[in-house]
Amino acid sequence: MSGTDQFLTVSGPASGTYKDKGSTFQAFIFPLRDESEVKMLVTRLHKEHPKARHICYAYRFGPDPEYARVQDDGEPPGTAGRPILSQLKSHHLENTLIAVVRYFGGTLLGTSGLIQAYKQAAADAVTRSEIITRHREAQFRILFPYTLDKPVTAWLKSIPARDLKKQYAELIEARFSVPVSMAGEFMALFQKTKAEHQWPEFPAFECLSTDAF
Repeated sequence: MSGTDQFLTVSGPASGTYKDKGSTFQAFIFPLRDESEVKMLVTRLHKEHPKARHICYAYRFGPDPEYARVQDDGEPPGTAGRPILSQLKSHHLENTLIAVVRYFGGTLLGTSGLIQAYKQAAADAVTRSEIITRHREAQFRILFPYTLDKPVTAWLKSIPARDLKKQYAELIEARFSVPVSMAGEFMALFQKTKAEHQWPEFPAFECLSTDAF
């Protein structure tokens, strides 16, 4: 699903645990709606776990499936962030953060031991989470007269427009969304349909926002 209008993420926070030779690895997984949430979530974990030796993490964000960031937080390079990232990739999760809090047990695990520990902790968090499909959408708003209620509504439903909501005042206001990849095509299709049916100019027809996640 990478690089399309839909992607996999988790429905909400979840956690998992892995233990080895006295060290405890607590993994926390979070869905992301904005990349700035990463700093806030990691800062919160530092406050909640002041005695932890390391808090390492990895995340993927945005429509580019290759965009990812990792943090080893003092562990040997490549032994923490990348094993965590491997779990995000193997489960095809995007817009998702996994952070692993390590409490040191007094025994060094070595490179292979660390890789295994961070990988298994992250995997346990994924297993305990609910994976869902989300959509990248463009949100639109249009205003039109009551005389066009039935034909415009029927056309919007035929697209199909998602999350269609209407408010009735002096004019009808319709708000809805379409897949991001359809946004430009939708505006052109609307103009073509309006001309074909000889609809008058609408007081408002605008794209309110486009999902960047």
